[in-house]
Amino acid sequence: MSSASEKKTTKLIKKGVLYSAPFLLFAAAVVFFSVWAFQAFVSSSSYFQVIVDENDVPSKNTPIIPTKTAGQNVPDPAETQAYTEVETVPATETEELTQTEEDKPREPYDPSKEKAPATADVFPVISWGDKWGTIKFFGWKRRGIPLYSGNDTDLLKKGACMNFRSAYCGQGGRTIISAHVNSYFNELEDVEIGDMFYIDTIYGRYVYRVTDIFIFNYDDSKILFGAHKGEKNIVFLYTCYPRRHPYEFKDKRLGVIAEMVEGKDWSVKES
Repeated sequence: MSSASEKKTTKLIKKGVLYSAPFLLFAAAVVFFSVWAFQAFVSSSSYFQVIVDENDVPSKNTPIIPTKTAGQNVPDPAETQAYTEVETVPATETEELTQTEEDKPREPYDPSKEKAPATADVFPVISWGDKWGTIKFFGWKRRGIPLYSGNDTDLLKKGACMNFRSAYCGQGGRTIISAHVNSYFNELEDVEIGDMFYIDTIYGRYVYRVTDIFIFNYDDSKILFGAHKGEKNIVFLYTCYPRRHPYEFKDKRLGVIAEMVEGKDWSVKES
């Protein structure tokens, strides 16, 4: 009886293994495929990548966007897309430090100690995708934010972006600049009225003072492009708000208005 019982038990075990094996293999395949698909998504998604190399060249698949002509409307992805943010603030290539150096106290960033770029005699030709300036905030940990002409997903990986429908610094109008809150504009939420910052351009240095800070809806284009009477040589910085809870949908934007206090005004004709 004992031998017959053992044989019966062994037979049942074999049947169980035989019947369950396909299900186990299927479950393992599903787990493997899910992990592979998630890794592929993360590596290809611009929303999860934080790229800080300002010398990055857009991929060959990046569409070629022509230089702006009169009356041309170039879409601003920051107006139409809500970004999934990650609360990581990587170091820029100008502030990469060794582990030992990171432990040392650092003096507050003072861009006034850096040499100012020469003021040009003729306003340069700047095309879409060109790096034409660097934003420098007093006291920020991030020292020098590359500033590009145009605004798309690839450029936002590399630095701050100037909307192509706005004016360049010193042209007399409103300069609209945006960047991701999870990287280049992570400290924008800490800015206060009266704070100063520089924009060192390829045609000279411009100094700005913050005059207004407010919150607005991401789809409110009037805030960006509406008629703003009395404005002259204004910079409008904006980013997603708030910077906490990076995986939540953000329908708000933080706006910072600053007036030019120093720099060549190209809108004034020299006699």
